[in-house]
Amino acid sequence: MSRLLGQKISSDLSYEIADVFRFQFVLSPEELDLAEFKFLKVASRHLYYSPLLHTCELQDRSGAIIGVLIGQAFGPEGAHLKDVATVDVGKKPADAIKAFQAFVASLAGRFVAIFNVPSRRTNTHVYIDTASSFSTVYDKKSGIVASSLLLCLNRDIDPNKHYRIPSALSQFANLAPYIPEQNPELSDAGFFFGQTPDKYVMRIMPNHYLDLSKMETGRFWPNDSIEHDLTYQQAAEKLVPRIGQIMGGI
Repeated sequence: MSRLLGQKISSDLSYEIADVFRFQFVLSPEELDLAEFKFLKVASRHLYYSPLLHTCELQDRSGAIIGVLIGQAFGPEGAHLKDVATVDVGKKPADAIKAFQAFVASLAGRFVAIFNVPSRRTNTHVYIDTASSFSTVYDKKSGIVASSLLLCLNRDIDPNKHYRIPSALSQFANLAPYIPEQNPELSDAGFFFGQTPDKYVMRIMPNHYLDLSKMETGRFWPNDSIEHDLTYQQAAEKLVPRIGQIMGGI
């Protein structure tokens, strides 16, 4: 079984991986040795997640499992998605994808939704909340998706010349062996637009989803339901009740 870089570093430094990576997850095409995490099979993928992380099973109208939601989400009426939620998707892939995207866009919270597109071949999409509150990265080489870089890598970091790791990390001598040489031409901080310290690992940007069959992202929000050119008063009349619903659910 593959061993993640986060496991190696935690072990080397005598930390418990479940403590270091609290509220985090890994979605892998292969089985992993992660006994400290909970496990769930999602289509052909293997989902490992922190025991502290909430999950909600997603079903269609017939009761068939179509995916899982990780994290905390609240529906259009402010209801908390707990153990099971029903999503009205059709049988045709294109209709199902559109319906699921509308479902994700209707939710508030900090979450990742994994959707098994109904088709003859296995095709799974990974959606993040529209604000990307639950940061998610993916490795194009291995096909692993995770909530952080060290859980996404089953190898050492392959340096990204377009990304500089904050120099503050160099203060910790025990981390030095794991930090690759940095590009001195880059500033110590900045916006990296989906880049990570590894040149093959990218972050899923806000309003985007990841197609696991291609390991490519696409935009799913905003969609045609968005109302444009609202006045401040009109926007407030929509926002205030919605925020009240979310806070009520919390």
